[in-house]
Amino acid sequence: MLNMPPEEIKKKIHAQTGMSLEEVNGKVADKMKQLAGLISEEGACHIIANELSVQLVPEASERTVKDLLPGMRDVNQDLKVIQVYELRTFQSKYSEGEGKVCSFLGGDESGVIRLTAWGPLADTVSGLKPQDVVSIKNGYVKENNGRAEVHLNDKSEIAVNPEGVEVKSAARQEGGNAEYAEKKISELAQGDYRVELTGTVMQAYEPRVFDRKDGGQGIVANVLMDDGSGNIRCALWDDNASKAFNMPVDQIIANKDGSFQEERDNLLGRIVRVQGRVKLNTTYNNMEMSVDSLEIDAKPKGMQAEAKTEAAPAKQEEPVKEPAAKETPKTEEPAEKKEAPKPAADDAISLDELDDLDLDEI
Repeated sequence: MLNMPPEEIKKKIHAQTGMSLEEVNGKVADKMKQLAGLISEEGACHIIANELSVQLVPEASERTVKDLLPGMRDVNQDLKVIQVYELRTFQSKYSEGEGKVCSFLGGDESGVIRLTAWGPLADTVSGLKPQDVVSIKNGYVKENNGRAEVHLNDKSEIAVNPEGVEVKSAARQEGGNAEYAEKKISELAQGDYRVELTGTVMQAYEPRVFDRKDGGQGIVANVLMDDGSGNIRCALWDDNASKAFNMPVDQIIANKDGSFQEERDNLLGRIVRVQGRVKLNTTYNNMEMSVDSLEIDAKPKGMQAEAKTEAAPAKQEEPVKEPAAKETPKTEEPAEKKEAPKPAADDAISLDELDDLDLDEI
């Protein structure tokens, strides 16, 4: 089954049938009641869509990168190569000898997605160059850290620069649509792959060091941010964690058993802008964000717009006046510096089990 949020399925039913969203919600509720609660809302939405012949994804000939969703199989897609990553080897759990894996970013005018090739196809991928056009066949789409990712195995095929195949320039951003949608935390929904939030850091937690599947190490640090409409835990990986703590990644790893209290305190009360993807933490039943990019001491966009629209007052000529007697300037008392409020201590919101995540660095 496609991993598509219920709200997205409802919107497609609404758009293709003309039913109101209230009617769609009613049908979904009736279906769940009819099945005695033995089906999830997402499953009920899929059944309703199927009964009404609603097309959830475009036909293969019309499909673009932004239409690729976790759960899709037998995926055929034309893409333009943007960036190729290092070929890696590992000890295979399923056969004797070394395994190979190599990833690249590819896309079209709708967006960019990561593709990971295993086995012999990893050699083909490692030889790709930016701007190459590739046609993939029999791929499958998985979710990795909240984003869609195409995997290619021994049943898949890759054709490099096939004759007659053209792909328009790909947007650099990864994960689907080329732009990040500005949202409030209260507006977030499961499956929001590309969103932008601006808020204040309420809490920062100790960075954690984890082992990657390729034998290297990575870091992840959690911060809790609030934008006035709600709060959300944000996971900062590697370079973003390094930026937040103002410390190189290797230094954080070397100090993994030490304390980062000073660096954590330095983040409290600061305005940050994050872009990333949202997923549901099933343990705590709340939304959390995996951050793609981080801006610290960000200026709220409302203030930026206000600054741009303020027109400078027109300069007017004034009549010459007699010089006024100089007044002794008044000394103003310095404004009392307000400290950022520290949230009450509580347990950090834990990550989903790291073993369940593909922590390959891109």
